[in-house]
Amino acid sequence: MAIRAILITLLAFGVAACASRQNRADELSNEYVQALTKAGYDVHEYVPVHPAPNVGQYWQYRVVCRGVPGTGRFQVTKVWENSVLVESLVEVQLEPDMRFGHVSAWRLDLNAMPGEPNILQAWVGVEGGKPIELQPVDHGTPDQAPPEVEGSIESFDGLALCGRTWSGVVVAARANMLTGDLNSPDGSQARTWIADGGWFGGALRIMQGEEVVGELSALGEDALPLMDWED
Repeated sequence: MAIRAILITLLAFGVAACASRQNRADELSNEYVQALTKAGYDVHEYVPVHPAPNVGQYWQYRVVCRGVPGTGRFQVTKVWENSVLVESLVEVQLEPDMRFGHVSAWRLDLNAMPGEPNILQAWVGVEGGKPIELQPVDHGTPDQAPPEVEGSIESFDGLALCGRTWSGVVVAARANMLTGDLNSPDGSQARTWIADGGWFGGALRIMQGEEVVGELSALGEDALPLMDWED
C-alpha cells in the first residue's frame, strides 16, 4: 500500500509536467480537479492510515517524476470516534511563480482491516478552497485476487531521515511508475523503505533503479487544514 500511494502521487506529477507546456498552472489545477470530480471515487479503493491517528499529524514527501520535482503530503485533519478525515496535497513548482497542485480528502473507516476498502466519503479541491464532494463509483471487484508481489523483503535499521533514525523493512519489486502496476514486465526494479510504526503506510524512501524518486522530507503534528471545511 505504501508503494501504491507514492506511485499515485508521482503519476499526478507526471500529468502536470506533460500538460504544463500548454496551460497556466492555475488553469491546469482547476481542470485536473474538474476531471477528478467527474471521475468520482472507487468504492473498492483503500487509503493507508495508521492506528489511533491524531489531528495535525502529517507525513510529507519530496518526489521527482520525469525530472520534475514536487511534494506529496498526507495529513490528519479531523478525527471522529470511528473515522478520520485525511487530506493529501500533490504539488509541483513548474516555475518560480507558477505552481500546480490539488488536494484530495477522504473520510476513512477506522474499523476497516488493512488493505480492505475504507473510504466512506471523498472530496477534491485546491488548497484554501472549498472541498467538492465526489460521487462513489462501483467498478466491481476483480474476478481474481491480485497477484502476490514478486520480489524480496529485508529488514533495515539506522536509516536517518528528518532528524530521526528509522528501522523497518525494504520491499523490492518490479514496478511501472506511470501505471502503479507491480510485477510489471515493462517496469524497473523499485525499492521502498517502510518504517516500523510510520504514518500513512510508513513509506520513507522509494528508489527506481539507482535514483531516489520519493523520500520523506518532513513530518510533524501541527498541520492545519488544507481546504476550507467551515460551513
